[in-house]
Amino acid sequence: MSITYDGMKDQMGSCAGTSWFLAGEDNVIWGLVFDLGQIVAKADPPPKATSAAFLYEAPVAGRAVPLARKSR
Repeated sequence: MSITYDGMKDQMGSCAGTSWFLAGEDNVIWGLVFDLGQIVAKADPPPKATSAAFLYEAPVAGRAVPLARKSR
């Protein structure tokens, strides 16, 4: 978790966005994704983001991020 957070920290610090999105690949346990979110939320200095969302599917660069899962 610490290594993952350390890798994200510089990117988050240079981002001006006020929302951030968190997702895990299909083979990642969601508890780990949640724990990473908690680490980021308690970061010092805190992230600039004031809201966060867990995504059902990992985002793909250049494509819209679906914020709701469509029923099948």
